[in-house]
Amino acid sequence: MLCLYARLASVYADMASQGALDLLKEQGIDVTSKRIVPNILNYDGTDFCPFEKLAQSTTSPSQLFLTLGSLFSEVNE
Repeated sequence: MLCLYARLASVYADMASQGALDLLKEQGIDVTSKRIVPNILNYDGTDFCPFEKLAQSTTSPSQLFLTLGSLFSEVNE
């Protein structure tokens, strides 16, 4: 979703989730990935990556950008 927010024309990822690839392709973005996985998992593989969860719970690229901005500004305070 951040790639959509940044209005990128193409994306290369070493690893990407199938959902992310589908979303990007639906929006007309050329996307290439070495490895496609069902979901991006957290460090120990027990749950979804926290950022993946956050992206799934937002409805638009701009909402995700604003949410991440708020999250990171809280960390830096």
